[in-house]
Amino acid sequence: MEIDSIMDYDPAKRYLLYLYGADKGQYSLGNNLFIGETGFHKLYFLISGSATLKKGNRADSFSSGTLFYFAPGSCGSILFESEAKVYSVFFDGSPALYYEPILPKTPWCVDKSFHSAITVCFERLISHEILCNDALNAKNLTDLLTLLTDLYGRERKKADNAPIHAVMIREYVRRHYKENLSLDALAAEFHLSKFHICRIFKNAFCMTFLQYQFELRLLSASELIKSTDMTISDISNYLGFESPQAMIRLFKKKYGCTPGDYRKSALPALA
Repeated sequence: MEIDSIMDYDPAKRYLLYLYGADKGQYSLGNNLFIGETGFHKLYFLISGSATLKKGNRADSFSSGTLFYFAPGSCGSILFESEAKVYSVFFDGSPALYYEPILPKTPWCVDKSFHSAITVCFERLISHEILCNDALNAKNLTDLLTLLTDLYGRERKKADNAPIHAVMIREYVRRHYKENLSLDALAAEFHLSKFHICRIFKNAFCMTFLQYQFELRLLSASELIKSTDMTISDISNYLGFESPQAMIRLFKKKYGCTPGDYRKSALPALA
């Protein structure tokens, strides 16, 4: 892509990362955020809640802490499966051509330990955007993109050190965690023995694929409990738990309280 084809005569857009907009949105269950084709880059950070990204014929579910990046000309839609909060940033400028091949083209679940740092970067952009200070916005954008590319690079190194089949199985479980997965189904999907699947997954991620699946379910359960009025039974059925009792038992083991108590503790924050 030629730089001149995406730049106009504004020097800030030619020499700096240029901020078109930054915002924080709140979405209800069932809301659909359509991302149309534009000439600039788009970043969305799912702060809380869960959502399904639809691109073409593919639809994948994601929980809080997921980063969505759309390069110029790409489009899709995000369907929210619970009450959700999302940061968004739209930018361009010739330095963006450096970051474009580095940022992940598929949704990326960021490690929780870095959520606060990413949040600070987004909030700086949102608060300073109204000042219309091109240099300050460019600095804040550089801080955010540099942090994201550094973190993504670390994750890529970890993934590169894991067997490719283990990474593929993890992504498959991430997309289908609400379903009734089994070793037989994974063996048929990846043409591997059940023993091999168990061994490579446990060695790569220090947990079984079932433990990983239930981690994803419980994380989604916590978001739905906090942000919706769905009953515990409905949440259990929606996320594929064997029974409400099974979900309550696992939830209490992970969070130290029942789903009902967890919801009560979240009520002041929702008010």
